[in-house]
Amino acid sequence: MNFLNRKEEWRQLDDLYKRDRGILAIAYGRRGIGKTTLVQRWITTRHHRAIYWSAPLTSPRLQLQSFSQAIRAFETSDTLIPTAYTCASWDNAFEEILRLADKERLVVVLDDFDHLIIAKSEFPRTLQRIWDHRLQTSNVMLFLIGSNVRAMEYDVLSYRAPMYGRAWWIDFVRPRSFADLKILLPNYSMVDRITLYACIGGVPRYLQLVDPQSTPKQNLVRVVSSLVMLEDVDILLREQFDQPHLCAAILDSLIRWITDSKMIAQALGVEHREVSKCLKVLERAKILRWAGPATARFPDTSRLGHYHVADQYLHFYFRCLAPIRSLLERGETKSAIAHLRVSLDEFIGAEIFPNLCREWLYRQGETLPFHPMYVGSYWGEGTEPIDIVAINHDEHGILFGKCNWSKHPTDEQEVLKLIEQAAAVVPQPAEEWHVSFGFFSRSGFTKAAQRAVGKARCVWVNLNDLDTGLNVVARRKARRKLRF
Repeated sequence: MNFLNRKEEWRQLDDLYKRDRGILAIAYGRRGIGKTTLVQRWITTRHHRAIYWSAPLTSPRLQLQSFSQAIRAFETSDTLIPTAYTCASWDNAFEEILRLADKERLVVVLDDFDHLIIAKSEFPRTLQRIWDHRLQTSNVMLFLIGSNVRAMEYDVLSYRAPMYGRAWWIDFVRPRSFADLKILLPNYSMVDRITLYACIGGVPRYLQLVDPQSTPKQNLVRVVSSLVMLEDVDILLREQFDQPHLCAAILDSLIRWITDSKMIAQALGVEHREVSKCLKVLERAKILRWAGPATARFPDTSRLGHYHVADQYLHFYFRCLAPIRSLLERGETKSAIAHLRVSLDEFIGAEIFPNLCREWLYRQGETLPFHPMYVGSYWGEGTEPIDIVAINHDEHGILFGKCNWSKHPTDEQEVLKLIEQAAAVVPQPAEEWHVSFGFFSRSGFTKAAQRAVGKARCVWVNLNDLDTGLNVVARRKARRKLRF
C-alpha cells in the first residue's frame, strides 16, 4: 500500500547512506506500527546491499548462531548452510560484516533488538564496544529496530545506556494520520472514515484488515472480529510488562474515569505503591501520557493533571471491544455489533472526534487569530469540562471549542453555555486575553446558534471543513485566513 510509505524518513536515510562513515540508525515503536516495513521498503526500493536479521526470542548462544547464519546466507546464497554453523563470538560475527563491507556500503538490520536485551542485558555494552572500536569508521549502516518501547528507551537511548549519543538517526515511529485513511478509502463518507478510524487508528497492522472494496459495515465487522484486534492487547502487555494483568486492570480503570492512583488501588484491591509503579512504567512505554488543564502554564507537568490512555487501540479495546469479546468469540457477531455501535458512538464523541478537532486547530495555526502553542481541554473541580482549549500564553490568545458528534445540529443553548464557561476560566487578568470560539459539529448548526455568539470571534467547522483541514493536500492548497 503506497500510503504506508514514509517519504520524509526515506529522504533522511538517503542522506545518511551517502556519508563516508559508519551510521547507526534506530527505529522503535509499538508492535505493528510499520518500523520493519519502513526500513525494508527503503532498502528494496533503493536496491541497497543488506543483511536483514530478526533476533529470535531464545538463548544468547542460539541468537548468535542465527545471526551468523544470516551473514553466511548473504555471502553464499546458493549454498546450504550447516545447521550448527556459528561464529565464535559477536566480535567474530561483526568482523565478517566488516569484511563484506570493506569496499562497498552494507546495510545491516538487527530487528527485534529488544529480544537481544532480554536474552542478555549486557548486549548493548558489547555492541557499544564493537561500534566504538570498529564499526563507526566502516562502510556499515547499522539499524536497530525494536517494539519494546520501554526497553529501547531505557537500554538503548537513555543517558545511562551504553549506545547513548551514537545514533545518527532516531525515529519513534508513530501511527499514520487520519488523512491517510482517505487515500485508502476515497469513496467513504467522513462519518464512515471516522468510525473506522476509531477502531484501527493509524496502525498499519490494523489498516491491512481493511478492504477498500468492502462496505463500511463489512469492514467494521471484519476489523472488530479479527483475531489480531482481539488478541493484540494480550501480546502488547505481556511482551513489555512484568505484571500485564495489573497493567490491564489499571487501563480499564482509567478508561472508566478512575484517575486517582489511590482510588485505582482501592478499586483493584492492591497496594498503592504497586499502582504508582505500574503507572510510571506505562507512561515510559508511551501507553499513558500525563496532561493537565490547557490553561495551566505547563499542562504536561501540571499537578492538576491526570493520566490519559495514549494508545488508541488499547483505549478502543478496553472501552468497546472488551465488553463484547465473549460474544465475538462465540460467533454471536450480530449481537456484538449491535452492542458495539452504542459504545463506539460514545467513544467517538468523547475521544476521537475531539482529538481530530484539536489536530485541525494545530494544522490551521497560520489561519487562526493566534498560533496555538498548546491544544488540549479544560477541567476543574466543580466545573464542567470544556472539550477544546487552544492557547498561546505569549500572544495572550485563547480559543474555547465545543465538539458535537450527535445527529442534532449545535443549538443556541450549547453556544451560550460555552461562552459562559469560558468567561469563568480565562486566565487572569482576563482583559489582556484575546478570546475566540470554535464550534465543531457533525450535523451543522442552527441559525439561532450562529446568531447567539453576537460579536464574539467564532469559527464554525462542519465535517467537510474538518476533512479539508485534516487532509494534507487540501490544506496546502488553502492558506486563506478563516473568517471570524
